[in-house]
Amino acid sequence: KGKYSPPTITQVQELEELGINLDAIDTNQEFIEKLKKLQQIGVDVSKIQQKDTIQKLAQRSGITITEEQAEELGLKLDDKIGMKLSNIKRALKPNENAKKKKTPPTPEQAQELEAMGLNLETKKRKAKEVAEATISAIKDIELADKAYGELQSLAEKTKEVGKENNGK
Repeated sequence: KGKYSPPTITQVQELEELGINLDAIDTNQEFIEKLKKLQQIGVDVSKIQQKDTIQKLAQRSGITITEEQAEELGLKLDDKIGMKLSNIKRALKPNENAKKKKTPPTPEQAQELEAMGLNLETKKRKAKEVAEATISAIKDIELADKAYGELQSLAEKTKEVGKENNGK
């Protein structure tokens, strides 16, 4: 009910004897360590997307990680690393820190993440930017139509070849 009293020195010592560490966990550093482990096995961590788990990111890099390999590396395949990166980005925004009590990475940690190819900036597009992007896409509609036509033609040829091969 909101009442809290810190453990006594004796209680802390007893917990440490049981193998329980009460030090605060630096989740940002923990995240960096996971990324380093993934890089060591060839995973391209610069391609993290918001909905990624370790397994999804590894697969996108053409790497298959078994449960046993993950365990040896101290990783969990279903670990939502994409969300953690999103949380780090949000923590870098001053207004977000106050609202959600997220701990931003230290400058050194941010530098390390950027050295891994991660972009820590979150940029909201303005309506004008969205409109400009839409207009430029509309201008290239002829190119899109041509590409679509070529794709349709290729699909028809593939169907014809498939029918010919099934008949033999």
